[in-house]
Amino acid sequence: MNIIFDLDGTLINSSKGILSALKMAFDVCKIEPKKILTDQLIGPPLNKLLPTLLSDENLNSVEPLTAAFKERYDNEGYKNLSVFSDVEVMLAKLSEQGHTLYIATNKRIIPTKKIIPFLGWSHYFDEIYALDSFPNLENKQYLIENIMDLHNMEKETTLYIGDTVADFKASKANGLEYIMVLWGYDSDGWQGEYCAISPVGVLDCISEISSNQI
Repeated sequence: MNIIFDLDGTLINSSKGILSALKMAFDVCKIEPKKILTDQLIGPPLNKLLPTLLSDENLNSVEPLTAAFKERYDNEGYKNLSVFSDVEVMLAKLSEQGHTLYIATNKRIIPTKKIIPFLGWSHYFDEIYALDSFPNLENKQYLIENIMDLHNMEKETTLYIGDTVADFKASKANGLEYIMVLWGYDSDGWQGEYCAISPVGVLDCISEISSNQI
């Protein structure tokens, strides 16, 4: 089976590194964000997040803020993360079972391709994709669509695993089964068919989905 994973909030908690880089960027640009910088901001791509943090008179500051954020996060900030408990056990088990694993994330591709080898995970994933891996993608729905087209994936043998309602919508728009992890950023009150409170629960969901397809 092709298993596509979200990254932030699903496999890793990178909020400390992201929020620290955001704070530094606002400090460097001498701008006060109009929202408190909390982990509730994690998820959207940078070009969509930054305008929501700026007052109308500062909207022309997106470009310098982006540059300052990238300078900090892409060089050292990406290392300030933690791996959710038992995630690596789950990845190893899925790899042993012969599943083909991918990443599809809103995080930019430059830090993503640094994070995976930093964690020693390169051998688990066949390919790693971000929203900016393809030109002019608006959201994760189209990212998943491009990945499926590129690898000739059948929807019946592909699923997506994430931690947000947006991930669910992107998955369903492509006709995929979806597993919501309940330890992420936006899963409160989730009522979907497949959900997991731990990586062991993810393995159980995948086993159930696989058996239903036989």
